[in-house]
Amino acid sequence: MNGNLIGQSLLGTTFFKDDEYMNIFLTSFDSKEAASHLDDLRLNKMILETAQILSSAYRHLFGDDQLLYKDTHLNHPCSIWARKSRDNYSWLVQYFDDLTKEKIRRDNIIKSQAKIKPHKSWRELFDLFNTKKTSSYKDKISADFFDFNCTDFKEEKDVRIAYQKQMMKKWENDLKPPKWTGRNKPNFTF
Repeated sequence: MNGNLIGQSLLGTTFFKDDEYMNIFLTSFDSKEAASHLDDLRLNKMILETAQILSSAYRHLFGDDQLLYKDTHLNHPCSIWARKSRDNYSWLVQYFDDLTKEKIRRDNIIKSQAKIKPHKSWRELFDLFNTKKTSSYKDKISADFFDFNCTDFKEEKDVRIAYQKQMMKKWENDLKPPKWTGRNKPNFTF
């Protein structure tokens, strides 16, 4: 950490300037739908960030493994949430899988190839992460399940709407217009 304190999470943990760029863009409780909402650039970034968060959560919950990324952004509310319980971890494993499948689907459109395979490290990491995934999280999905909100819209009661508003703000401020290969821009309505 560089010591530049910028805020405190809903969980009461402080986080620093280095942490502000890590996130889980929770635009839907359905991880597949949330992955589809991301523009191409953020889809790529989200795969890496999710693998990093899951690596830290795996290490904290289950022990170390040579495949894992080094710990990063440990004080970020999303990282804390991911390692707080096996159910949280399990939802994020499903999100990681849905992100990589969405990326492969879009790459197939661009490259006009019959089958593009996931990056080797994605598959190896998913296989490792998936060994500890449970399905019990599916019965717990609600606004209370996701007790983080790392957006500019903290007053928003529904975390999905907060993230939808955050994404719209990001898209409006992007220097280059965002793209969704093979998809339309999400039409969020409030």
